[in-house]
Amino acid sequence: MILDRIHIGDDHAFDAGRRIMALAGGAVFNPAGERCIARFVNGTFVGGVVYSNATQVSLQMHVAGVRRGWLNRDLLWVAFDFPFNQLGVGKVFASIRASNTEALRFNASLGFKDEAVLTDVYPDGDMVIRSMYKADCRFLNIVARTIRSRGVDHGQTEGTCGS
Repeated sequence: MILDRIHIGDDHAFDAGRRIMALAGGAVFNPAGERCIARFVNGTFVGGVVYSNATQVSLQMHVAGVRRGWLNRDLLWVAFDFPFNQLGVGKVFASIRASNTEALRFNASLGFKDEAVLTDVYPDGDMVIRSMYKADCRFLNIVARTIRSRGVDHGQTEGTCGS
């Protein structure tokens, strides 16, 4: 039996948050002001999302995975349900190195749209800012197959998946 778990706001998610931020551009994960949703398969971290720079209307998403197939249907639903429905923001955004064509392609496939380009942000060039509004998020219509949600501290949800 494969044990497939999605962690939100626990010690596993904090450790994963550090890895996600390092993989997504070398930033430092700050558990005091950022939240992480991470997927583990058989106890091994495979990928996740860190949320930062939250305002009352938007927040930033940092996404990273360490193997192919890390992003499944349930994680997609949770990744967008959390900011749009749990936190109530209307917009999410991402910052991507312009030289990272794989990340730009992945981000566009999720439905993010170009919003701005900041020049000379990185040693190797520019930063692309992309965003998505709740009304444009097709992942909110997904019916999660294996997630059971239960309320935990601060109104967060915690999901456990089994397959």
